[in-house]
Amino acid sequence: MHRLRMAVLAIALTLLLLALLLSATAHADAPTSVSFTPLLTQLEVASGSSAQFTVVLRNDSPTDRLECSIYAADIMQRPDGQYGLQPAGSASHSLASMMRLSANRASVEPGGSFAVTATVTAPWGEMGGRYGAVVFEVDPDPREPGAAASTAVVQRFMSAVEVTITGRQTSKRLDIVGFAVSTAEDKPAYAMRYGRDVVVLGAEVRNSGDIHVFARGSMVLRSAEGRRLLETPIGGGRGIVLPGATVALEAVLPDGLAPGSYVADLAVSFDGSRPVTARVPFVVGQGDDDGARPPSVTAIAPLSVLPAELELSYSAGATVTRAVTVENRSGQQVSVTCSTTDVDVGNGRVAPSCRGWIKLWPEAFVLQPGARQTVQMLLAIPGGVWGGRYAELVFAADPVGADWSSESTTRIHLTVGRDQVVSGALSPVFIEAGGPTVGSIIGVAFANTGSVHVRPHAVMQLSAGSLGEWTVLHSVDLGEEQQPVLPGEVREVLVSMMKPLEPGTYRVEFRVDVGDGGEPLSAVREFSVEPQEATPRDVAPNVRKVREERGDMVD
Repeated sequence: MHRLRMAVLAIALTLLLLALLLSATAHADAPTSVSFTPLLTQLEVASGSSAQFTVVLRNDSPTDRLECSIYAADIMQRPDGQYGLQPAGSASHSLASMMRLSANRASVEPGGSFAVTATVTAPWGEMGGRYGAVVFEVDPDPREPGAAASTAVVQRFMSAVEVTITGRQTSKRLDIVGFAVSTAEDKPAYAMRYGRDVVVLGAEVRNSGDIHVFARGSMVLRSAEGRRLLETPIGGGRGIVLPGATVALEAVLPDGLAPGSYVADLAVSFDGSRPVTARVPFVVGQGDDDGARPPSVTAIAPLSVLPAELELSYSAGATVTRAVTVENRSGQQVSVTCSTTDVDVGNGRVAPSCRGWIKLWPEAFVLQPGARQTVQMLLAIPGGVWGGRYAELVFAADPVGADWSSESTTRIHLTVGRDQVVSGALSPVFIEAGGPTVGSIIGVAFANTGSVHVRPHAVMQLSAGSLGEWTVLHSVDLGEEQQPVLPGEVREVLVSMMKPLEPGTYRVEFRVDVGDGGEPLSAVREFSVEPQEATPRDVAPNVRKVREERGDMVD
């Protein structure tokens, strides 16, 4: 079952990763005691409009005044997923040039605070993601009286900003471009934490789109004979990958691997898309006499396949032709094989299919580095059919003279005929304990019970009850889902509540508009929180019951 949107959850996870957002260089003997909030701001701004946010700096020193300059900068993303500062205007997706600050200096008394308001203005015609930071640079003090300025200590603190400029459809693209096998010798920090036997397996992913994506990966490790050994998540940082960045998603194996040959099956999904995949063989511990082996790094050639989605609407009996462009964006020659497959909607189901109606040519070809190939698609719709039909065009890349492989896809969304049935159903609201890093998760499952794909728009509202009246505490607009929900598919709408609720009575309502012009679907649940309870009462029985119900929603 896919998850519809976890925007609030993603924000909550950022609070746990200060290393991503704090950039400071300071002498150990003279630190400045400061704090600021928020660590991260996420904004949506329409093209041609503005939005504001505020960053508050606090001087935690009981005795010293804080003097600092304030300015906007761009940010870049390192392979470990962390952010670093860049000069304003130097990044390809610069935000600093669009951001104006209410102050450029601050003088803060001991125990005091200072608020800076930032205004982000998106020019007309701009779209996609822009990234930057509000930087507080503490005035340097010489380490000793009379010391040269070059010996001054400089502290910089940054509050990162991720902006999505809405408007025309943005391009989301993620490729697996490399695979690395590292040992304790390659990663001393891992060796100190996990021991000398540790092996780190990592997939390098590159965002070649124009907006950040949330990447989640998994790896199935097999023997050279194909026997399945283990399956493990792979990740790095918050999972966010900025446009133009290459980030390592890693799995740490503390006990290492026995010497021998292996195969890694990699799958990385992002923002509800079909996972990008790669299969990479590798060898462990068959190098020098002492069993050591240099780190194994495999480059994986990314294929660019455009368009990534074809939205088609025709009558029964029609014949449709479309062209798909496949580009080899690497320095390796690759052999490409074209095929079609059904679209998996979970729980062993596939969406109504048009796979058998499609022919592709050429079916196989070789691409030189940087070359392109146009693949023609012929789709012949039989007579007497109706409703939504779906398929994936799969382009499998195998490098000439190497052993790895990868896949890229184009999804077909075909609507046959008129007067489609647009309908859906919601499960009862469920509440789950997500642990200390996530908090309580409140959600509902949406099932597409109609004849055609939909892009539902979900809103969650949480209210507190007192004396028979309800007061709205939170209203979260999760927006319209970019990846449509196909007929027969069930997805979850989730909101994370990091802050524990005070004792009392609450009501949560989810409203989901499926785009049929009627009233939104609604699911409501009332619950109570008792003193010293970490999660609402009766959560576990309800979760079990709801999961059973939503598993059968489209049977």
